Amino acid sequence: MKKYSIITIICCICLLLICGCTSEINFTKEFDSELIEAASVETIEIEGNAYTPKKINEMLLSSINTEIYYFRNDSESEFAFSNSDILLKKDIEYSVYYHHKMNGTESLHLIEMIIHNIPYPQLNFTDENLYYFFGFLCTPEGLQSQIYSGYYIAENGLEKYNSEDSDDIIFLGKYRMHIDETRTPDYGEKNEAWKTNITKAIERFVEADEDILISGKYDVYVMNFVPADEHTQIYFINENGDIYIGTYNFVNEVSPDSPANINHLSIISEASPTDEIYQKIMALSAIHIEVEADYDRSDTISTNDRVTSFTTEGEETFLSLIEDNPIDAAYLAEPQYDQLSDETEREYRYADIWLDELDYSFESFISLLSEDDKDAFSKLQDEWKKNIKEEYDLTFDIFNNLTYDYDVHLGSIYPYEHAYNYRIAIRERTLYVKYLEYCMYSQDYDEKTIEFKYQGASD
Repeated sequence: MKKYSIITIICCICLLLICGCTSEINFTKEFDSELIEAASVETIEIEGNAYTPKKINEMLLSSINTEIYYFRNDSESEFAFSNSDILLKKDIEYSVYYHHKMNGTESLHLIEMIIHNIPYPQLNFTDENLYYFFGFLCTPEGLQSQIYSGYYIAENGLEKYNSEDSDDIIFLGKYRMHIDETRTPDYGEKNEAWKTNITKAIERFVEADEDILISGKYDVYVMNFVPADEHTQIYFINENGDIYIGTYNFVNEVSPDSPANINHLSIISEASPTDEIYQKIMALSAIHIEVEADYDRSDTISTNDRVTSFTTEGEETFLSLIEDNPIDAAYLAEPQYDQLSDETEREYRYADIWLDELDYSFESFISLLSEDDKDAFSKLQDEWKKNIKEEYDLTFDIFNNLTYDYDVHLGSIYPYEHAYNYRIAIRERTLYVKYLEYCMYSQDYDEKTIEFKYQGASD
C-alpha cells in the first residue's frame, strides 16, 4: 500500500512539473507552431548556412519571445512587442518569408513575418487595410534577437509577397501559434576576455563623455544579446535613481583601447530601477559594472538643435538671448517618455507651438517693412510654410510605402525621427525670422531683447 502511495505521489509531482513547464515555455507544442501551408522550398541557404523552414520559424519565435519578454507592458501601444495584449493568449495566423534585399552595397538577409488575422489599427491618412509586419536580420551566427524592420504593411505592399515571380522573396510557410506567456531568454555565459574588454571600453566612454551623464556613481548594465546581434542597449543607473539609456553599437566587437561605441544616450524621466522592464534587464544583463563620473551635464538644447548659421556681429548676443527661451524651456522640462508614440506626439505638439510662434514673429517683423517688401516677404513666407508641410507629408508617405511600394522599412523609429526633424525645421525658421527683426531695430545689440508670444503651457 505504501509502495503505491509513493508511486502516486511521484506521478502527481511529475504531472505538476510538466504542467508548470508547459506554462513557462508557453509556445504551442514546445516552441513549434502548427503548420497550415507548407513552404515553397525544403531548405534555404543564408550566408553559407542551410536552414529548413521549420528551423527558421523556431528562430523567429525565439526572437519574438525575447522582444515581448522585455517590452510588453504598454497596454496603450499599437506596437505588438510593447503591448502583450495584442499577441498573447490568441490564435495567431502568420506567414514567414525569406527576403534578400540590397541596402546600397550591403546585402541583407531578412526573415519577415506578416500576421493575417489581427489587423493593425486603421490610420487616418490611408484607407487601406494594414497588417502587423516584422523583420529580423539573419546573419552567419543566426537570427538577431532584436527587430530590424516593420511596424505595419499596407494591403498594396502584400502583392510582392503573394507573387510567384519574385526571386528575392521566398515563402517559408504559413503557421498558427498560440502564446500563453513568454519564457525567460537563455543567452549563455559571456567569456572573460569580452567582459574585461567591455569594462575598459565603458570606463573610457565615461571618461570622455561631458554632455549627458551627471557626476556620481553608476551601476552600468549591458542588455544581453545573442551572437547574431550587432547592437544592444546600455543602461547607466545613477546613485540618485536616474536612468540613462543608450545604444551600444557592435557590442560583439569590443576593443579595450577605445571608448565604447554608444550613441543616443539620454535620461529617461519618470523611470525607476524598480520597474519590471529594468528588473528583467538587470537580472539577465550581459555584464554589470560600477563606474564613477566627475563632471556636470549641460541641460541645454544640443548643438544640432540650435540656429548656427548667423554670421553678423550680433550673433553671439542673439544666441545668448534665445538660449533660455520659454518654448525650449518647456520642452526640456517635460519628462522623456518610454514609448516612441508618446515622444512622437510631443514632437508634433511642439512643432505646432513653434508654428504659432513663427506666425507671431512674422507679423512683428513685416510691420517694420515697406509695403513692397512686406508683400514680397509675405509671399515668400506663405510659400515656405506650404512647401515644408507638403515636403514632410510626402516624405512620410514615401517612407511608409503609402504612395507606392518602395520596399522601404525604416522601423518604428521613423515616425519619431520624422516628427523631430519637422519640429527642428519650424524652430529654426522661427528663430531666423526673430533674428531678422532683431537686426532691424538697432546695432546696439546688447540692449535688444527677444519677445516670445508663448509663455507657458497655460497660454
